[in-house]
Amino acid sequence: MNKISAKQQRILDYISAFSLEHGYPPSVREIGAEMGLRSPSTVHAHLKKLQDAGYLEPNDHKSRALTPVRGPSMMPRVPILGRVTAGMPILAVEEHVGYVPYEPAAHGGAYYALRIRGDSMTGAGILDDDLVIVRQDTEARSGDIVIALLEDEATCKTLSLTQDGVWLLPENPSYPPINGEGCQILGVVKAVYREY
Repeated sequence: MNKISAKQQRILDYISAFSLEHGYPPSVREIGAEMGLRSPSTVHAHLKKLQDAGYLEPNDHKSRALTPVRGPSMMPRVPILGRVTAGMPILAVEEHVGYVPYEPAAHGGAYYALRIRGDSMTGAGILDDDLVIVRQDTEARSGDIVIALLEDEATCKTLSLTQDGVWLLPENPSYPPINGEGCQILGVVKAVYREY
């Protein structure tokens, strides 16, 4: 791909982010407003350069729409749906508060992210205020780190299936195991995302 200007890179980043969030690319007017470009013809000139350089391609389903060619600026993202405890369970609150990049989301499956509150999973490398990427699933294997719902409270723990029953185990000796009989598995933790 050919070299592009800093402004064209900003336009490309904006188109990519907008497309990921809305499912369709922004209009020329929206690009102009975001970039502080008053003239639609200036926006069209930048879009033509991005297309000629191989960064944008026509969208077969929409006339005049250009979509980014898959690349680093088109990293799949998953929604952040609120918080969950790594401590004693708290009331599960679902609130869409943003996105986090996660490449495997492009290969199918439903994923979401939750912000961790507490320190019961530090032994597994999950710290207070980390984001965990969760694959939505109602089944898990013993040893999986899961998001489990106990009545109306959610927690992040290691699932243990034994002859004695179902247990939700903390990865911090300061916390006791939780009897998980009757819990509902909401998903399996697949990754940790730490913002610094």
